[in-house]
Amino acid sequence: MKPYIVTSWGISEGRSTEVEELLGILGADKDGRLGNFNAYMAILSPQGKLVYHFDGAQSGVSGRRDPNFRPHYLAEEFAEGWARLKLAPVDVKKSAGTALTLPEVTGSESPAGIRILSRSIADEMGDVTTVRAAAISAEQRKALSLPAEARTVGAELFRSWLELLQLPRVREADANVPFKRISGALTLRPAGADANFRYAVMTGSIALTKEEGQSSAEVAFEGVLTYRPDSAVVHSIRGVFEGEYLYRPGRGQAQPFEITAALESTPE
Repeated sequence: MKPYIVTSWGISEGRSTEVEELLGILGADKDGRLGNFNAYMAILSPQGKLVYHFDGAQSGVSGRRDPNFRPHYLAEEFAEGWARLKLAPVDVKKSAGTALTLPEVTGSESPAGIRILSRSIADEMGDVTTVRAAAISAEQRKALSLPAEARTVGAELFRSWLELLQLPRVREADANVPFKRISGALTLRPAGADANFRYAVMTGSIALTKEEGQSSAEVAFEGVLTYRPDSAVVHSIRGVFEGEYLYRPGRGQAQPFEITAALESTPE
């Protein structure tokens, strides 16, 4: 066995004699099961000798807010095993003091894009926040220009933004399926001015559906847009989504997730 890293992703695959021997050394049960997760890592020397092994994910913690949670667990464990191989050093992010950065969109116009901070909550599955970004298209920018009076914009125009509301914790087979239909409308209304900006508010309800029998969502949006005194081009956007994502995992019972999301333009 020459590879440095051996991974086990399940217990039904065929196993060579060498793998069976390694599983025995690692203490696998009679079915070949190791650890608490679907993946288990074993790092070997070039001669095939076991030097380090660990679960594919950190066990024994209650969630991301647990003080023992290690956000870079996998990289740190790999680094420990790599060090025992006594090969070339490797740079690894450390848990302490790691700065988080938000996704940006750049372009010739400002704002060039929007960022959506999305939070989903479900019983017995905690809550997860993700941050995604998308560019503002020329058509979207035109639709968001300062209104002289109330006007309505079809929600489908903002598909590239609304797709960012896909849930992070559901199966990829669900999350990677785009919404087939986005219905509803957003109404843009003038909302006064001050010495620095002119304002508009945008509100509306949106329904997002995939194929029949698959997941769907219904959300309401409320936002505020600003404009420079001498321009009708949108200067900034701030808004919130609230609603429910109805997750349908195959033939299983549909599970509702509460969705809350904040939208902000970037950069300004």
